[in-house]
Amino acid sequence: KLFLNAFHPQYDNFFVAGLMQPNSGLWGLVDRQAQLMAAFVVAQQRDPQTAAWFRKLKRAKAPDLSHGIEFLDTLRHLLEVEYFSYRERLKKLHTQFGENTKAKFSLASPNESHTKAAAAS
Repeated sequence: KLFLNAFHPQYDNFFVAGLMQPNSGLWGLVDRQAQLMAAFVVAQQRDPQTAAWFRKLKRAKAPDLSHGIEFLDTLRHLLEVEYFSYRERLKKLHTQFGENTKAKFSLASPNESHTKAAAAS
């Protein structure tokens, strides 16, 4: 069973985004999952202590994602999650990774960055 329907308990490089059925919209949760996945990947390189904390967490007993809602015990409802509590759980975990694990991205192509730097000098 995947931790938060996204993280393999043993493999630190195997992720699944969107493997859930929320009782509201999906894409906001998938974005949050992807942010958490990226933070874990970055932590494995920049912050081994935080990566070890999350590794231990994802190997522990899977949390209840229903937030007290009794979904039907059918295959169709196997991946059901309660949207708001699941989103808050993802946000809280992402925050616990801290600033050191935030990936820095730029939309500028390498040539654009080089051109701007050359123009500035």
